[in-house]
Amino acid sequence: MGTIGSVWIIPVLTSLFGFSAIFIPFLVAVQNGHVPLIIPFIRRHDIWWRRTSLSLLIMGIMGAFFITSTASFSITDNLLVHMICASISFLLVTLYIWGQVFLSFILSPSMSSPLLNLLRLLLCLLATISLILRQSFIIPSLHY
Repeated sequence: MGTIGSVWIIPVLTSLFGFSAIFIPFLVAVQNGHVPLIIPFIRRHDIWWRRTSLSLLIMGIMGAFFITSTASFSITDNLLVHMICASISFLLVTLYIWGQVFLSFILSPSMSSPLLNLLRLLLCLLATISLILRQSFIIPSLHY
């Protein structure tokens, strides 16, 4: 049969291992008395960070969209649209990085070292100062 003839075993083993990965921890949880056998209700109560992370994801995608829109409209062609898209993209990306810094300090266990979190905070402060300076000095000096 050769090597191709025994390839059918891969989906079978994948299915078996997949079902085992679901049911073995469930059976261990039932054995330890953590969940009931009939109508198990397994959920986490503290999932606020998922909603926060999802909203940050949406903000990041919208920021990327506005960055692309900023690049699509050059300053010479349409200054107003370019500046509006740039302002919105800078604001959304700054909010995104503030959210990521917030999550990196709050979530436990931490996925990075405290030094890296402080570096993120410093870069986030620098980005916020840059955004404020851009909005207060560069935007008013442009005449539409």
